[in-house]
Amino acid sequence: VQKGMFREDLYYRLNVLTLNIPPLRDCPQDIMPLTELFVARFADEQGIPRPKFSADLNTVLTRYGWPGNIRQLKNAIYRALTQLEGYELRPQDILLPDYDAGTVAVGEEAMEGSLDDITSRFERSVLTQLYRNYPSTRKLAKRLGVSHTAIANKLREYGLSQKKGDE
Repeated sequence: VQKGMFREDLYYRLNVLTLNIPPLRDCPQDIMPLTELFVARFADEQGIPRPKFSADLNTVLTRYGWPGNIRQLKNAIYRALTQLEGYELRPQDILLPDYDAGTVAVGEEAMEGSLDDITSRFERSVLTQLYRNYPSTRKLAKRLGVSHTAIANKLREYGLSQKKGDE
């Protein structure tokens, strides 16, 4: 309206009700009920038995950030069910971008300990994830804007370096 690209009278005619819908990451209590809904709907549509949920599925799904919101959750569940072997839906059946069960999730338990402990866990998590995509210390150092020696030392400190000649 302010740029003159939309008529003001039409804007006010259409702007009757404003809904504020929080992102899925802010509503972790909704993730499992939605998962159950999507599993039931897809299983019924495809005529397949509804799988049981593994004990750790809830934890994994509620800790993920869901940048694609409900649509991403729905698609991830549908994809998992189309490729599911067996009768139990497990975290490893659901493919999520940048998901690694070994990394530190930002949650209450990630905030335990001293500042040094929290910082070390976060630093280790960042290095673990990025080292897969930048497997040489020089490339990883360039990506992070530090010297390759500093990266090599950090990788050794956290036990992440793969080989001696990596530098």
